[in-house]
Amino acid sequence: MIDRLKLENVILVADRGYENYNIFAHAIEKGWKFAIRVKDKNSNGIASGLNLPPNDEFDIDITQIFSRKNTKATKNAGYK
Repeated sequence: MIDRLKLENVILVADRGYENYNIFAHAIEKGWKFAIRVKDKNSNGIASGLNLPPNDEFDIDITQIFSRKNTKATKNAGYK
């Protein structure tokens, strides 16, 4: 869906349940800014796999590397 849109200067806002690396990667490729609320860090969502501070509230930048391939080699290299 993101690929088909011709919009510029977009801020994508999404709630829990829409957090996935595919949406992040497509938004980054389009140059969009985004704020996506994720499930609790103790759940089975994306946040559970990140090294986050123990505080209940925090504001940090996280760097992830995305790949379109889903092979053992890319996973071992740290790609999502």
